[in-house]
Amino acid sequence: MKLPIRLMGGEAGQSLILSALLIALLAGIVGLTADIGLAFREKANAQGAADAAVLASVQTLAEADGDPQAEQNATDEAVEFAEANGVDASEVTVNIPPTSGASVGNSDCVEVVIATDSQAFFARALEFELFSVSVRAVACMDSMDPFTGLMPWAVLEDAIQYNGTPTVIKYDSNNGSNGNYGALRLFGNGSNN
Repeated sequence: MKLPIRLMGGEAGQSLILSALLIALLAGIVGLTADIGLAFREKANAQGAADAAVLASVQTLAEADGDPQAEQNATDEAVEFAEANGVDASEVTVNIPPTSGASVGNSDCVEVVIATDSQAFFARALEFELFSVSVRAVACMDSMDPFTGLMPWAVLEDAIQYNGTPTVIKYDSNNGSNGNYGALRLFGNGSNN
């Protein structure tokens, strides 16, 4: 009896095709991961810009002292700071008072919303052109009046050595008089006067 030479015909090259498909799939996953990473970086940059913008805006609002242009000046300041942090002015929305969140309607608060897009590079093969990125920051003005027992402290000037030696602020917790520090009296001559 004669055995056939080919037991399985027509399967030559299958591993090559499967390997090519697997490499293409892995390349797609790596590319998509890179695009998502870039979108997260864009979101972090936008959040930093929103934080800077809202802090500058609420500071401007706090210093307005009854100026009728206070809200417009605060809005302009927010947009200026967002632009300084790489955000286009058309992507910035400033709400005084905020229109969402816990501070809705509070005229002592400023809300900055940045809505931008992150370009997709590798995901274009899957017909994703852009990833939408939206961030929000809110800051409010408030006074220190409700706090009790809060006192500003400072290091005495003659205790500071400018040769790189650390300045000791407090020696130990058992004796509060040991140390090179003193309490400050705001709007006065100091705690000792």
